[in-house]
Amino acid sequence: MRLSFVFMGCLFLSFAAFGQKGKPTVPPTRPTPQQPVADTSGSDFINILFSDEFNYNLLGVDTLKRLIGNVELNQDDVYLFCDSANILNSKRVSAMGNFILQHGDSTTIFSDSALYRADTKIADLYVNVSMVRGTQKLFTDHLTYNANTKIATYLTGATLTDDSTFLTSVKGYYHADNDDIFFREKVVVESPDFTLRTDTLKFNARAKIVTFVAPTLIIQDTARIYTESGNYDIPNKKAIFNKNPQYVKNDQKAWARRMEYDGNREEITLAGDAHFEDSTTTATADRIIYNEKTGVTILQGNAHVQDDKRNITGDTVTYDSKRYLLHSWSLAHRRRQPGTRRQQGGLRQGAGVGHRRGQCHLAGHHGKTDGRR
Repeated sequence: MRLSFVFMGCLFLSFAAFGQKGKPTVPPTRPTPQQPVADTSGSDFINILFSDEFNYNLLGVDTLKRLIGNVELNQDDVYLFCDSANILNSKRVSAMGNFILQHGDSTTIFSDSALYRADTKIADLYVNVSMVRGTQKLFTDHLTYNANTKIATYLTGATLTDDSTFLTSVKGYYHADNDDIFFREKVVVESPDFTLRTDTLKFNARAKIVTFVAPTLIIQDTARIYTESGNYDIPNKKAIFNKNPQYVKNDQKAWARRMEYDGNREEITLAGDAHFEDSTTTATADRIIYNEKTGVTILQGNAHVQDDKRNITGDTVTYDSKRYLLHSWSLAHRRRQPGTRRQQGGLRQGAGVGHRRGQCHLAGHHGKTDGRR
């Protein structure tokens, strides 16, 4: 009997790299500027902090300011830097060349050009857009950033990088206030060790928690994991698949109402109508627990294991793959009944005798026993 879930452990060790620090594959080419001292008490207008050249024009009832060279602007705690800018009525900015938007201490966005409105505090950034938040870098050709809500939105495709992991999607919503990122439509995560595909994915960059909110397929070599709901806590190395989870690798298949992975204990749990099968073995139980470190698989509650040599049932079945030992017992019949006696010993794979406690059934080459002697 082979009960193997080694792939799941490798997967989540790989996925953890997405939340760790690392050198970006495509770093921004422009340095983050130092913020000048300015009035941030609240304003509906754009403040001009510096410019090499300044031109002022009256266009009827409108005023147009033309700034050229090392332009520095601000509105409250939003700072804008560019090569040149046109400012209409001190409320609308059209910026060109090496544009940088800096909001607070943690959000910096680069682009070739941008439009900014002081009345809404919304910026539209165009071409070679890159948003930097800690170790995550987001690249796109059009990004809308709302400084009031601190939400960045893209609707034409983008790539998020973190070390050697890349995430792409058609649409995305980055909530800078709480570091929640929602990726939608054709979401693909590419890592050296796995590929993930889904339609919607949530990632909290602060807590490093990935949430699966739509049908998700995870691929590593010949293994596949499918789920429709769940999450992975990267710092604590814990994953939960809690809606229609399924696991397939070569001839191995496993499914249950819920799958859990504990990376610290190196333990995988199938809970609720748990099933495992391969070309020679079928195992079912209320709960199946596999420990990668010890190689021990425990089937709990209505346990049943059947292969080409044995048919084993009991309340609990334990299989040690490293020592090829298997035993089964029924908690409902732990007290020895009159006329019965216990038999001690281990059951080696392929043998028909073994350890029995109470009522259990072992059927193999040496016949069938019901626990009575």
